[in-house]
Amino acid sequence: MLAHKKKVLLGMSGGVDSSVSGVLLLQAGYEVVGAFMKNWSDCQWREDRRDAMRVAAKLGIEFHTLDFEAQYREKVVKNLFEEYAAGRTPNPDVLCNKHVKFDLFVRTADELGCEFVATGHYAKTVASGSDGAIVAEILNRSLPERPKPFGRAGLSKFDPDRKQSLEPDECVPTRRDGFPLLTIPKDTNKDQTYFLWAMSREVLGRVIFPLGDLTKPEVREIARAQELSVAEKKDSVGICFVGEVDIVEFLKMKIPVKPGPVMTTDGRKVGEHEGLAFFTIGQRHGIGAIGGGPPYYVVHKEAETNTLVVGTEVDPALFSNELTAKDVNWLIGLQALGGVAVTAEILNRLRSQNLTATASSPLEVPSKAVPERFPCLARIRYRQDLQKAQVEILEDRRIHVVFDEHQRAVTHGQSVVLYSEGGIVLGGGIIE
Repeated sequence: MLAHKKKVLLGMSGGVDSSVSGVLLLQAGYEVVGAFMKNWSDCQWREDRRDAMRVAAKLGIEFHTLDFEAQYREKVVKNLFEEYAAGRTPNPDVLCNKHVKFDLFVRTADELGCEFVATGHYAKTVASGSDGAIVAEILNRSLPERPKPFGRAGLSKFDPDRKQSLEPDECVPTRRDGFPLLTIPKDTNKDQTYFLWAMSREVLGRVIFPLGDLTKPEVREIARAQELSVAEKKDSVGICFVGEVDIVEFLKMKIPVKPGPVMTTDGRKVGEHEGLAFFTIGQRHGIGAIGGGPPYYVVHKEAETNTLVVGTEVDPALFSNELTAKDVNWLIGLQALGGVAVTAEILNRLRSQNLTATASSPLEVPSKAVPERFPCLARIRYRQDLQKAQVEILEDRRIHVVFDEHQRAVTHGQSVVLYSEGGIVLGGGIIE
């Protein structure tokens, strides 16, 4: 147990993951304050809040309702409409996590006197060295294996009645030995680190992810053992906080229909579309087969001529082995990438991004620091297997990523997230 209780603000969505997070934090000795974020009026938020309140009452913890709807509309929904209207496909979960679930939430934690915030995300943090360097055994350790299908027999190691479900060091990102590193959790099938790359390292230093060492079946088993009312509640899907809505109908609320031609990559017209904004690179739905032939997929959107370009599943135009990303955010220190000596040019590039000095990560020029190009693993969509790549740091918070193998449907507006061989999140950016 903790020598003295530390206060943590827990985001409670009314789902099983955040509810079990509360159980684990209490059993680890934390003083837990629950909070439900109301970010969208036109959804089932009242039902979800009731579920969260029931769990909070059962756990005997303080509970608050936070109205972040104005900020959510400004920071997330407005961007979503603007990006789709410009022909790109944004990822609202990334923006929601950065601006609402963590930045705003941490400010609220300060107001409530909470040292940490916690969520039910499937992610994990580990401590780095005091100078920001990642020790080799952490950086290069093997990735977690994908969990096999779980049965009750596989849960024998978990005792729901034990007093301590988590040791404090397992879930608290300590500052004593350096700033924390975001890493892939035990349950790689539920890994949500793809959506977390945009948060600042300062915020990450105050975040607890209690589910980092559990699989989803284990989480549900804990919920059943604790007789939580949400033990069998289905996971939420759809747009972050908006829920299950038809994305095209949602976009039509703000984006007018603008018909145009659908052309194949070899120049044949095969139909009409309602607007480029309503289609995503790699999308098959809505593009029917012509004359009994193979189905078509979106390979390009030509804004100048309002033309939707389609091809077959194996069309070379659907694949690319490189991309450029903007608005890059790094979650590691300079020394972490290893390589050649830092030149003045490279150091200036890093200073133009967000690798400037902080209390937890001083900016130093080690004998070996960041190379102009370094190898890593990367993914361009949620739950994609990690792909080998080379990354070049450019100016103005941009990077150029070259993959060893061609990638299907590299989509403008989506995120590319970089990882070490050991599953540490190095950073990420928005695909241009």
